[in-house]
Order: sequence, then structure tokens, then C-alpha cells
Amino acid sequence: MSPSARSFQAYQNVSLTSVATLPDTVTRHWLGPAFWGNRLQDWRLNNGQIECLRGEAGYEVRTVGVLTREVISGDAPGHLRVRTGLLEDADRGGFCGFLIGVGAGALDYRAAALAQRGSGTGGGFFCAFETDGQVRFREHTDEEAPLDFAVLPAERQEIDPSQPTTEEEILLEVDILPRDDGQFDVQLTARDADGTLRTRAMRHGVDENELLGGISLVSSPPPGESGARWWFRDLRTGGEKFPTIPIALSDRSSVPSFRSTTTLSNCRRSSYRSATQIHRRCGSIIGQREVSRRGVVRLQRSRRDTRHYSASTTGTRAVRGTTA
Repeated sequence: MSPSARSFQAYQNVSLTSVATLPDTVTRHWLGPAFWGNRLQDWRLNNGQIECLRGEAGYEVRTVGVLTREVISGDAPGHLRVRTGLLEDADRGGFCGFLIGVGAGALDYRAAALAQRGSGTGGGFFCAFETDGQVRFREHTDEEAPLDFAVLPAERQEIDPSQPTTEEEILLEVDILPRDDGQFDVQLTARDADGTLRTRAMRHGVDENELLGGISLVSSPPPGESGARWWFRDLRTGGEKFPTIPIALSDRSSVPSFRSTTTLSNCRRSSYRSATQIHRRCGSIIGQREVSRRGVVRLQRSRRDTRHYSASTTGTRAVRGTTA
């Protein structure tokens, strides 16, 4: 596996910054000011790590939007790293990892943070570690087959693609590396907790438009089946491609945010404060409209729960399905 000389130089100069320090003394559904869980009740913060609570059939692609990071335009490298592991047996199938490029740079970050489940225009692509021990890139843009998550072509390097266990910790890394031709190489690496290489894949010659936009953590069972659940901790980013937006200087940490936290455990009564009045009620979203950096983004009104929403560059698209 051979990135370009320029890509390799960028990869050698990696400096990573923690996205957030997670408290290790609480258990709650709210994940903190830097994150947005989809759906709220599908995730919890538990003793310093983010845990997905749903692995049943129909709960594909549970996501955690990262509110203080995004991929921006520019001829520069970017790096992601997270520690992850299984909460349930790998024999059930499924994957975890990152969803990047949500909104293709044309969707407001608040709408991009809601992307989950079905694919759609501007839905980005997955950088996934799977229960068979392999890493794969999967698409998340197919309007005709929104739950297929087809594998994208990539060069592979397999060192020890053994099936993970619930006792193991996996270090998952994504490196976006600029090339001389204006495109990017995207490298996905899985390591043991001590840094030993397990497996690696690389997409060569990726257009920048595929990379721009929001970033999310992902836990997913196989489409249409029950499957594995995953935990995450110690999310870090680096490089000019992933600018850090300090919480103290940004309204992003409060959009969406809670005015009342007295009913987080059952989600029966929660109100959120944002410039666009995005509200959740018992797992549903009632969206009005919000002004993005490039115009108006509409959030469709639906009585279905938010796991059936995916981001597109024209708004948030509802994908039909059953409610929880």
C-alpha cells in the first residue's frame, strides 16, 4: 500500500487533539456539549465511554454527530482516531467507525449532525471496522437502495484480520492525505490497543467533495438483522482538514442543547434551544426551517422517529420505516 510521497509526508507529521473529556463518574443519555446522539435514547455516556444501546433489526446506523468538528475545503491533511470495542458478541455481525462527508459541504452543521440510518444524496461514506475483523469503506449516498451500504473499492493490507471479541479494544484511525493532483488518499487503519497493526485499507484519488461536511461516530447491526453494538472513547482529530472549533467560542456546543435535563432518562419531556427551534418529542423531530451558510435548509416534519432520517444537500430526507 503506497500513498503518494506528499501523502506520506503529511502522515508522518500527525498531531492529535482530544474532542472532549468524558466524565467517568456518570451514566446518562446526554453525551455532552460536543456530541449529538441519534437518537438520544439509543446512546448513553457510561463511565467515560459512549455506548450504543440498540442492535436490533431496524436500528441500522446509530450515529453520534460531532458538533465541534467538520471536514473543510483545502489542500491539507486531516486525521481521526477513536478507541472502540464490542458490547455484544461479534457473531451477530455489524460494524462501527466513522461517517464522514455528511452534507458534502452544502448542509448546515445542525442538519448534518442528524444524519443516520438510510443513505441519501450528500450522505457521506463510512470508514468501518467490521465484526469479521476487516476494515471497509461503504457508501451512504444511494437513494435507490438506502440500506445497502455497498462496499467501495479500496486497496487492502491484511495483517491480522481476526474477529474481535468483547474483551478487546480497537484503535481505529482515518487519515485524509492530499495528493499533487488535487485529490486525496483516504487511509483506514485498525490496530490493537498497543498499536499493533491489524488491517488497513486505502481509497486512492478521492474527490474533495466526497469528504466535505459533518463527522459522526457509527454503530450498526447488519441491514435488516440484529447485530453487534459498540462503544467509543478518546476521540481525537488533527490536521488542517479538521479544524477545532472551541466550545467557548462556538454556539455549536449548544445546538441542539437542553433547557431542562430533568427527564433525560425517559425522553418524555425535553425541550431544546436553538436559533431554528428544533424540537424532539418522544423520539420524533418536528422541524421548521433553519438558515444555513448557503441558504435555507428544511427539516421535514414526521411522526416517525429520527432513525429514519438521513442528510442530503437539500435538507433532511425521511426514509420510511416502522417506529420504535
